[in-house]
Amino acid sequence: MGVFQKIGNALARLMYGRNGVDQLSLAIVVGSLVLDLVSMFVAPHHLWLGNALYLVSIAAWAFALFRIFSRNLTKRRSENQRWVNWMWRMKSSRQNAKARHADKAHKYFTCKNCKTICRVPVGKGKIVITCPKCGQDSDRKSVAQNLSVCPKCGYHFPIGAYYRLSTILDPGSFRELFEKLPAADPLSFPGYRAKVEAAQRKTGLTEAVVTATGTIGGRKCVVGVLDSRFFMGSMSAAVGEKITLAIEYATKNRLPLILFAASGGARMQEGILSLMQMAKTSAALARFSEKGLLYISVFTDPTTGGVTASFASLGDIILAEPGALIGFAGPRVIQQTIGQTLPEGFQRAEFQEEHGFVDAVVPRLQMRDTLSQLLRLHEKGGRT
Repeated sequence: MGVFQKIGNALARLMYGRNGVDQLSLAIVVGSLVLDLVSMFVAPHHLWLGNALYLVSIAAWAFALFRIFSRNLTKRRSENQRWVNWMWRMKSSRQNAKARHADKAHKYFTCKNCKTICRVPVGKGKIVITCPKCGQDSDRKSVAQNLSVCPKCGYHFPIGAYYRLSTILDPGSFRELFEKLPAADPLSFPGYRAKVEAAQRKTGLTEAVVTATGTIGGRKCVVGVLDSRFFMGSMSAAVGEKITLAIEYATKNRLPLILFAASGGARMQEGILSLMQMAKTSAALARFSEKGLLYISVFTDPTTGGVTASFASLGDIILAEPGALIGFAGPRVIQQTIGQTLPEGFQRAEFQEEHGFVDAVVPRLQMRDTLSQLLRLHEKGGRT
């Protein structure tokens, strides 16, 4: 065995179980070198400033070495993921701004409620929205005033997490929880990271769930909302962790919990780690229930798979929006499996209410008042 091979083996043994060089450590090293060079040019003119920059560069070097040799892999990887996410946001923001500036055929604006960047054609007159259920056209303003519900037939359009929170929480009471918890790629699934970044760029979210504290009718609570625009609201490890943290926050502070589900189930790119979130969230809810606290689950369209089979079905009170698809497998899969024609409206919210799975079907325009009344009834000494 050659000398260099022995050295390589020794280094491999030394670094086993350690973080090693990642994007954040590399950036810190480059930054410290830049500071060192700047201090060399500044010191002859401003000695104190040169010395200060030199000390900062030494501290940066020390921090980079600490990260490289650290054995706390979970924390180091979380730090690195936050850095990568920030760099991606900066880069994509510049690219998107450049693309929008070059696009003269459309006008861009950011939705005040859900923060999504919207694009509309220039010079095309009034914008109309076609309902996928009744096929009728409605102007955008009337649909927005109706909380994204078709004014002709009552069809509930899918809405973003931030917009939904704005429709139920008292104005000014929203305080987001665990917003910096990053998405991850634990299995290094091919192409997954690029798809996550595309979803983040499209929705402005870091993951498929938003959790927050706020008040409804003056009563404080914890609310979590799955957003179907992000990987169809599928349950990743980060989503499960964020929901679990929200449940634990509600448990610790003895607050009512409201979770809005909208999901296609587990996220296949994270394999068994995604499925583990079913047990994790359910266990957290069991501890929450032991404290005698109120949990309201709200099904929205669609809610299927592992989310239905875990926390979404464990509410003390289960509500649903009209027409929401609720089930484990979809109706087409069931029909192909059993070889029978399913009843009309099978797995829809109204069907589930009729068969006792859902306590009440509540239209979006009535959801805030319904939740406010339930919170009032379940607080100590509450009355109608």
